Amino acid sequence: MFRLAIIGLLFTIVLVARAQELEPAKFLRSPALSPDGSKIAFSYLGDIWVVPAEGGMATRLTVHPAHDIRPKFSPDGKWIAFNSNREGNYDIYLMPAFGGKPKRLTFHSADDILGDWSPDGKWIVFSSNRDHQFLQIYLLEVETGYVRRLTNDETNLRSPTFSSDSRYIVFCRGGVSWWRKSYRGSANSEIWRLPITIDGDRITTGKMERLTYYEGNDWFPMVAPDGTLYFVSDRDGIFNLWRLKEAQSKKSGTNEGRVEKVTKHADRVLYPSMSCDGRFIVYEHDFSLWILPTGGGEPKRLTIYAPSDEQQNRLQRLNLTSQASEFALSPDGKQIAFVVRGEIFVVSAEKGGEAKRITDHPYRDFDIDWSPDGRKLAFISERDGNREVYIVDVQTRKLKRLTNTPEASESNPKWSPTGNYVAFIRNPFGKQICWVDVNTGEEKVVIEGPLIGEFAWSPDSRWICFNRRNSANNVTDLYIVPWNGGEPVNVTRQPYWNESILWTKDGKHILFRGNRTEDNTDIFVLPLERPKEKLEEEERERGRRAEEEKKVKEGEKNLPEVKIDFTDIHKRIRRLTMTTFDEGSFAVTPDSKTVIFVASPVDQPEIWSIPIEGGSMTRLISGVSASQLQFSPDGNRLYFLSTGGTVRYLVRPANTIGSVNFTARLVVDRTVELQHMFDEGWRLLKEQFYDEKMHGVDWEAMREKYRPLIEHVALKEDFYALVSMMLGELNASHLGIGGSTVSGPSTAYLGVWFDPEHKGPGVKIAEVLKNSPADREGSKLNVGEFILAIDGVDVSNNEQIWETLADKSGRVVELLVNDKPKKEGARTVKIKPIDQRQWSDLVYEVWVEKRKQMVDEWSGGRIGYIHIRAMSQSELRKFEREFYADVVGKKDALIIDVRFNRGGHIHDELLSILKRRLYALRQYRGTPPFTQPFQVWQKPTIVLINEFSASDAEIFPKAFRDLGLGKLVGVPTYGGVIGTFNVTLIDGMTFFRVPVTGWRTLDGVNLENYGVKPDIFVEHSPEHNANGIDLQLETAVKELLKAIKS
Repeated sequence: MFRLAIIGLLFTIVLVARAQELEPAKFLRSPALSPDGSKIAFSYLGDIWVVPAEGGMATRLTVHPAHDIRPKFSPDGKWIAFNSNREGNYDIYLMPAFGGKPKRLTFHSADDILGDWSPDGKWIVFSSNRDHQFLQIYLLEVETGYVRRLTNDETNLRSPTFSSDSRYIVFCRGGVSWWRKSYRGSANSEIWRLPITIDGDRITTGKMERLTYYEGNDWFPMVAPDGTLYFVSDRDGIFNLWRLKEAQSKKSGTNEGRVEKVTKHADRVLYPSMSCDGRFIVYEHDFSLWILPTGGGEPKRLTIYAPSDEQQNRLQRLNLTSQASEFALSPDGKQIAFVVRGEIFVVSAEKGGEAKRITDHPYRDFDIDWSPDGRKLAFISERDGNREVYIVDVQTRKLKRLTNTPEASESNPKWSPTGNYVAFIRNPFGKQICWVDVNTGEEKVVIEGPLIGEFAWSPDSRWICFNRRNSANNVTDLYIVPWNGGEPVNVTRQPYWNESILWTKDGKHILFRGNRTEDNTDIFVLPLERPKEKLEEEERERGRRAEEEKKVKEGEKNLPEVKIDFTDIHKRIRRLTMTTFDEGSFAVTPDSKTVIFVASPVDQPEIWSIPIEGGSMTRLISGVSASQLQFSPDGNRLYFLSTGGTVRYLVRPANTIGSVNFTARLVVDRTVELQHMFDEGWRLLKEQFYDEKMHGVDWEAMREKYRPLIEHVALKEDFYALVSMMLGELNASHLGIGGSTVSGPSTAYLGVWFDPEHKGPGVKIAEVLKNSPADREGSKLNVGEFILAIDGVDVSNNEQIWETLADKSGRVVELLVNDKPKKEGARTVKIKPIDQRQWSDLVYEVWVEKRKQMVDEWSGGRIGYIHIRAMSQSELRKFEREFYADVVGKKDALIIDVRFNRGGHIHDELLSILKRRLYALRQYRGTPPFTQPFQVWQKPTIVLINEFSASDAEIFPKAFRDLGLGKLVGVPTYGGVIGTFNVTLIDGMTFFRVPVTGWRTLDGVNLENYGVKPDIFVEHSPEHNANGIDLQLETAVKELLKAIKS
């Protein structure tokens, strides 16, 4: 007996020891309390788990490689609804509360973001933009799949939740990204409620009512049984739980005096959930779950254990036949080096096949360049925590580090043609061009920047041509400087940008791309010497060939002598391509006589050729995506990078296409790769974020705070959320990380809206979208008709209808249509549905057309209206067409609308058009006079702005008013003005945004987090938006009519 007791004691000690070895789980997400408050469901490692409310050992309920999140218990506690992207987007699924096979409830390819259950458990409320430009609130009948949209607002509505008496749906209206801290501005999130009555099949809603008034963000509303509103807010600087007792709409004044702070955490609270009886709230804080008794008491951190096997191997063995991000053809044309997933490989250019791995490190190696003898590769590596220049012997794989500058980053390494030096650019903003002697390690600064973008060695290694942007005028010119330093010479001298520098192999020309003429990108040629008499040139060429032959016989390196006559060199530039479309990547044949380039004249890429001396262009092949063009030494093959990161080639002169089929084998540690992606993004912001003070954030501390959590991340979706939380610390716009993680079918659009009152059979058409497939001859559908079947499948007004339209855009679909909900007498309509982007474009066109009609009606045709959808070149062209054709000379005033415009970069062009002033008149005898300048506009103008006017759509109205061109009407703009660019991280699929350019007024005011205020403040209510009432537009018309009369 004693012996058994000892054994039992030892067994207990072992169990305790093992339990003590377990570490509590971290980065537990979107918790939800069961109705009685006894259990908590949450998302961890991409799956749904449950745990006792006091913490302890959790139980996993879902096991799927997709991302499962946002669990919600049904009111009776028997079911859990949750979101999952297992079909490519976030749909709503349902499973028993103890686990089991989930049932899919929604089937549209738009994200359906789960909100809450109705108290009777019959309905689920969610947010989606499935048939709207913004996230709206929808109601799903769980048993039948019937869905009804409840709102029609011109802003995003999120986090809908029912009040315990079912009389209201409380939600967030507006708002920036959930992960952003400290935002103050017009795009903030406020809490509203929607009165709702559900009486059997009859659903009615009332007028939306605002509950909170605060210029920052109020998130995640919850309503207790006694009517107390709990929510998350940062009204004292940190996101904590707050409450508003007996929340009610205020017809005058606000509720702010009755708002009370509930928690006092030093860092943010996220995604709270309340038990049905209102006694407890669970929430995220400090990467753990916390529980709070609402009746009093301190919040408690829950210790939760969730030991788990990995759903997929941490070490992934990949056999990649594509996904190359760059490639380089060896000087002898026999090998191709390429980069895939941040590793360098080499493969036979002739045969392809099994690629030889040259580098093997979890951090990124890239920017490859062959040595002239084809034995080594220069490249950039991030293995040291920053970007340094390395070279590697292709045969032995021996590495040599050439630079050691922890305080800077190198890029763009290029071997000198002599093979003695590797030149590179130092600092992300082009501070210097340097070279390093690969034998001695000597380093030389050739030229100082900043804003050097690229460079290229001359074929004889005696010169370096580079481009540099002038910060004063934003002009990017080309310069030539001696290889060992000296005074650079500006060889372009044009107020445009010039890039893609390429010396011809004979050393006679430099080619580059630029927008020096019109508004498209062309290829230009710069002869380096002035033209000579033909006979003299021929004699000189014979002498040069004889000298080269002599060098070859003597065993010297056959490098051409580059001679440059700098006298008026910029005047010798010649436009080579003269097209109306943009030229892309280009290359010159080894004999320096022909230029091959890529262009897209219509809707598909093409490869063209043109003699370097000029002449007719020849199309070589169509429908082939191509970049990084490189010729074989004999000129018979043109290699290029093509769709999906494949390497292909064009055989000349037959102009046939071949492929270099490769297999690159590598093992990727998924966690280490995520750590590198985190480090790369963190470092890019540290080096390049527009504010070197990082908006006052200790950026080193942020790395220490968030990076350790990667060990608790299994899926990219959670990784993106983790990094986003770090980005949110900066309180800045134009930040972000993301990428496609799961693919799935896309829902096609017929171009109709269904009558929500008709549940079936069939669906009743309530509205037809103008110019959609349903509005075209041969496939026209009419309001009041019924669609009874799609491709032979009977349909009703429920979620299953979207299954019949999955992946049907652009394909012929057969509809059974009748004027009554019966098949008898029905007709067959063949229709070709469109995709979501095309549908959105048509909805936008209808919105604009309606506002043009309003302005015409209100002004009697005297005022013009132009909406600018984005600050892009295509929108600039559209503006010019409408401005000159429909406004100038025909209207007495103009409204320029930049509401819902997320930015771009055309403010300067727009302002140049608007600020032109009349200085003279020109007239033929007996004819009306012409203005000088032509088509000048000096009449009253107003610009409309709102909370969705962002970035360049804020710079434009600010300058418009500062220049005295007119007034602004609407609400303050978003307050997000930074110039940014995207990089692709090492996995080849994840984008990361890097804001690098700040914008300030002449008196030093930073436009980031500023928000341009209107001269006349006019705010739209949800009721205005729902009824199509545009008070901002109406106010602008009234103001302009007054100006016209005066």
